[in-house]
Amino acid sequence: MVLDSSVVNPEMASFYNVDNSDTAKPILTTDDGVQTVRVDMGSYSVNGEKYTDKLCLIQNTNKRTDKSGRLCVFKMNLIVGKTLYGELDSSGIVGLAPGHGKTSIVQ
Repeated sequence: MVLDSSVVNPEMASFYNVDNSDTAKPILTTDDGVQTVRVDMGSYSVNGEKYTDKLCLIQNTNKRTDKSGRLCVFKMNLIVGKTLYGELDSSGIVGLAPGHGKTSIVQ
């Protein structure tokens, strides 16, 4: 899960904006709308939309290309959080580590 830079009620800043991504693709419903989801994490919950996008955890800072990147997932399923409810006292990417259900968004 990433919080979109336009998220309502942000407690954790994010520089991700799905509209600025050249590789983001919405995961569509049967009637061609973007799938929406609400994720409840206990002290907070997030409403968002499902997308795939390219995610790279390590990049060469001088030359950012697909060939110079390492640890890239080219069709990463993610939830782009649009609204945050409750308190989120964290920093970093939410969803890479196992959560309450012992699962991770990275598979």
